[in-house]
Amino acid sequence: MPWRAAWRTSPALYCAPLLVAVVWYQLQVAMPWRFDPTWLAAYSRPAAGLFLIATVAAGCAAWDTSRLRRGGLTGWVPVRSPLRLLSASSLPALCLGMIGVATALLTTLPQTMGAPGWLDVRPLTVVVVAVAGHTLLGTALGWLLPVYVSMPSVLVGTYLWHVYPAAMEPLWLRHLVGYGWEYCCPVWAVPDNRLFWASLLVPLGLGGGALLLLAFRWVLLRSLLAVVTAGAAIMVAAEVATGLDVDPTVPRTGAMVCEESEPTVCVWPENVALLAPVAAEATRVADDLRALGVAVPDRLAERAADTSADDWFFQASRDAEPEQLRRVIVLGLVPQVPECAETAGGLPEGTVRAQEVAWAWLWSATGGDPSDFPYPDDVGHRTRVVEEVRALPAHGQATWYGNVRDAVLACDASPELDPSA
Repeated sequence: MPWRAAWRTSPALYCAPLLVAVVWYQLQVAMPWRFDPTWLAAYSRPAAGLFLIATVAAGCAAWDTSRLRRGGLTGWVPVRSPLRLLSASSLPALCLGMIGVATALLTTLPQTMGAPGWLDVRPLTVVVVAVAGHTLLGTALGWLLPVYVSMPSVLVGTYLWHVYPAAMEPLWLRHLVGYGWEYCCPVWAVPDNRLFWASLLVPLGLGGGALLLLAFRWVLLRSLLAVVTAGAAIMVAAEVATGLDVDPTVPRTGAMVCEESEPTVCVWPENVALLAPVAAEATRVADDLRALGVAVPDRLAERAADTSADDWFFQASRDAEPEQLRRVIVLGLVPQVPECAETAGGLPEGTVRAQEVAWAWLWSATGGDPSDFPYPDDVGHRTRVVEEVRALPAHGQATWYGNVRDAVLACDASPELDPSA
């Protein structure tokens, strides 16, 4: 089929404007970007629209090839393989999918211009292969099945394939369909390589199975080969993904940019604009706490691969206000997930209360209101404890805080929070 004729008669031509509008709305309004612009996060963004893009592309492919089936080409041309017959007719649907991917990229790339770094091929590779795999599957089903079977099967099946695993247990199931890329990644993290391979193998298997369905004329042989190929790919991907949690990332490694203030402040190159405001707020926090006799680390940094429970680290958006920066700086002084929690299966309830009271006291000691920092639960008790501690001499406050912090680090289930005890 000539290229222009394939485009002119394909629903992809008419679906393209609608897909662009829906993807743009979905990613800009319904699911706004929550991370600071980095190249990795920008290239991962199309995964958030994959359930729309792959569904529409696969549906158009099924419709296009079903027209050839209705035209009787399945029995007319025994000297040409279905692959050659369908190569032109499936290209509009594939191009439609790539238009959707490009639209998703355009929702984030303009905000990323000027950031350090450049191309990370992993998320884009997964998305492109996923769109191509589902397009091939739609092509195969449209060629082999009547349109009233192939179209509903492709549209409903592709949509559910991408949506349902995100709501199912175990958690690693969502990574087989690329869901883990949807919110990848904060500036301090990079994706686990297992996420890449798990989310890549599945569409490769589906696409490979679809090609086998089109490559052979013997129904039993092609069906067997297609099922074995797709099944093997899914099984290997499941083995790779087993154990991944909701956030399949690992801390980032590499050189930071530092400012020799007191304390020293280090950020990732993408967040160099944070250096001056963070350094100013960190100096203020350190001075207030040292005046009470509280030891403050000499270095404050964004999270990294070598960050431990005893380090002072922070996470902040580039457009954070000074008060927001001070909050996250104070938060970093009490370990949020101490090492003992990893072996204990989580933090005991008493340890969580100690964390909250310690944070509230730190916030009060650096000029904030303990009643609004940062958890609304049990405000009265927490505020009362902080007020009693603040009434103590500076040495007594430092001692109390040191005891509470030690209790958090030890995952103490029943820490002593009463300053008079």
